Amino acid sequence: MTATGARVAPARVPPGGTDGRRRVRTGLLAALVLALLGVLVVPAAGPAAAAGAGALPVTVAVTSVEPAVLRPDVDLVVTASVRNDGDEEVSAPQVSLLLSRFRLGARSEVAAWADAGPDDAAGSRVVAVPLAGPLPPGGSADVTLTLPAEDVRLLDLPDVWGPRGLAVEVTVGRSRLGLARTYVLWQPDGEVARARVAVVVPVVGPAAVADGAAPGTGGDPASGSEDEAQPDSTPDAMSGTQPEAGPGADPDAGHGAETGTETGNQTGTETGTETGDNPGAGTEAGPDADGVAAAATDDLEALTAPEGRLGRLLAATAGQDAVTWAVDPALVAGAAAGGPLARAWATTALDGPAADGWALPWGDPDAAALAHAARGGLLGVATALGAEAAATTGAGGAGDVVWTAGAADDATVAAAAAAGADVLVVDDPGAATAGGLATATTAQGDLVVATPDPLLTALLVEGRAPDGAAEVAGSTGTGPTPTPTPSTSTSTSTIVGTDDEDAAAGAPATTATARQRLLAETAVAARTAAGDRLLIAPGRDWEPQEERTAVLLAALADAPWVTTTDLAGLVAGGDDSPAADLPGRVVDEDETDPDDVRALADARAAARSFAAVASDPDALLAGVDATTLLPLSVAWRADPAGRDAAVAAALEALRGRAAGLSVAPVSTVNVVSAQSELRLSVRSALPADATVRLRVDPDRACLAADRSPTVTVPAGAEVAVPVHLVATANCDVTVRVSLTTADGIPVGEPVAFEARVSPTIESVGVVVVGALLAVFLVVGIVRTVRRGQSSTRGAGSGAEPGSLGVLGGRGTDTGAHPVVPDPSTTDDVPADRGTRP
Repeated sequence: MTATGARVAPARVPPGGTDGRRRVRTGLLAALVLALLGVLVVPAAGPAAAAGAGALPVTVAVTSVEPAVLRPDVDLVVTASVRNDGDEEVSAPQVSLLLSRFRLGARSEVAAWADAGPDDAAGSRVVAVPLAGPLPPGGSADVTLTLPAEDVRLLDLPDVWGPRGLAVEVTVGRSRLGLARTYVLWQPDGEVARARVAVVVPVVGPAAVADGAAPGTGGDPASGSEDEAQPDSTPDAMSGTQPEAGPGADPDAGHGAETGTETGNQTGTETGTETGDNPGAGTEAGPDADGVAAAATDDLEALTAPEGRLGRLLAATAGQDAVTWAVDPALVAGAAAGGPLARAWATTALDGPAADGWALPWGDPDAAALAHAARGGLLGVATALGAEAAATTGAGGAGDVVWTAGAADDATVAAAAAAGADVLVVDDPGAATAGGLATATTAQGDLVVATPDPLLTALLVEGRAPDGAAEVAGSTGTGPTPTPTPSTSTSTSTIVGTDDEDAAAGAPATTATARQRLLAETAVAARTAAGDRLLIAPGRDWEPQEERTAVLLAALADAPWVTTTDLAGLVAGGDDSPAADLPGRVVDEDETDPDDVRALADARAAARSFAAVASDPDALLAGVDATTLLPLSVAWRADPAGRDAAVAAALEALRGRAAGLSVAPVSTVNVVSAQSELRLSVRSALPADATVRLRVDPDRACLAADRSPTVTVPAGAEVAVPVHLVATANCDVTVRVSLTTADGIPVGEPVAFEARVSPTIESVGVVVVGALLAVFLVVGIVRTVRRGQSSTRGAGSGAEPGSLGVLGGRGTDTGAHPVVPDPSTTDDVPADRGTRP
């Protein structure tokens, strides 16, 4: 197609009376002639049109547009590189600069200019220059095109600022062989509308598990790295990512991995064998090392090296006032405890962007997965832990931000609000509020929902719009502005040797075109109320190209219609934000399985309940939260199999934390009394005193046990606890003995023993003994009576009886001798008087 319908904006009328008006008429006439000539130009297939149907044979890359924002009385200098990707030589090529003088007033118009076809209109030719020689197949040339200020011919009025279409064209005769489109930003003097633009970058480490819960080794799922790392043995290190099943794991079981390392607290057996002596081993108390400080040293060393993802991120964003870090405190704390490169990275980060950044929840958990498993409370745990770490380390103290890994539905927003987040960043290009701010109203209060602008973000991350097909070509950036030849349209060109390996079809994006598109988009957005606040937010795996990033951030800082700000400045005064348009429920297939989330939450709850028995619960809880949260990190979405193993390892470690107290095994007990006492031994392998209660539960009603009082077991000691038993009938019963907190919450593994209950044996013994005693009493009485009767009968036949005993028994012994009277008293004593009866 030809450039039909092209219009030329009226030239600025200079002062000077008739001469000025004559120059205006001359300019208008020249523009009209150029437009008419453009109508007559019909591109035809040239000799080098062998690059394929619909594609132009010459690739044009715009490598520099200076200045980025054109003002009156300033020349426009455009540098481009042209390359013959066809099979035939291009003879006598001409390179032209085309300008469309119509202001692009909407973002859709900006996109339409970039997406126009190779044969569509591209503006009026304002500069044209032939190349110095033909272009052989694969040959290339660099060319500089200068448009003098007096030939720009854009109105110098306050309200005409904004983007215009610009293009570089290669022709042979009337045939267009190559075309690249970009923009020129026109800025006359005067005030312009401004848009607040913030660049927020999530700074997260690799997927990891807590020390002591590491099933294997791995790389960095966030960046796609497959580098392996050995688990660190330091107390405050996390193991590597992409964990593999341990040597004892079932290869067919997703959760069958063994940790392969000591958790510091071996699980006690039912017989009460001794457990590990420190359930907090491998961790330190405190928010800066709550069981974790970083990924394995080797892994973090690679990531924080100058060529690593985190190293490049720091180099590209340090010192950029327009960039806000949303940093995972677990990463910063871990890097500070890592190898030399990681420590150096942490030091620089804490002196710069990390100190001024916002805090992500500890370990960057998957907010959507937690919400959909109805365990949003874990997000609150992570947010509080992150805020506490920020206060301690100084990383991320500006506020608390939750960052999704996709769409945010009602449940996710509610969980973030309940967690106390200040802002929810929704990493969803298709969101209804993409590119701006909205307010979500929940039962917990209002929450600011920020959604990145997908196009602006793609320009920063990839150097091109998301709908572009061309790869970002290597570019020299803007470089110094070439010195133009005064008062005339000038161009220079240099034929460059062939380079088949660098050939590419189409118009590649460059740093220069990315910058001009970024400025065009923000200029148009600044004119609309809906675009007055824009968020640019790369993903978690961003590995910035330092030169391009610096150019684009500098362009934003210098743009007259942009006010760069941090995240706090972007959300400030957001009371007038529209209501967030949220979907009811959106579940991503890459989310952590809800059953795994609930299992981790339950295991954490069990560990916390167990710690309640200790005189120093913190000694038992160090690292529990980190162990729970790290397998729930967003980074694990890139490695589902590794996540399964990490969840299994974390569950094993958490269950090990709920151990250390046990009841000594008991052999079979014989209960032969209705009331009896049984002494059971409670053993502790904990580092602190523990207060527990024994619960004894017979499985039959023939035996009951009284509720035992609480007992304090010293650290590492064993205490005997008496239990009162009440037996009511003969039976064989299984007795289950468990330990509980003072409130009755079970702790430790229960034990069981068999009891043979025979309380009737005691009753029969009492009856038998009583019967025997009665028999003996009767026999004694009978014998006594019989002896008395025999004595009485014997006395009546041979002698005078003495006194008669009780019940006819034998009387008092009187000596059984006759009384002999005293001769001296015979006169006074009657002769018939005998002894006293």
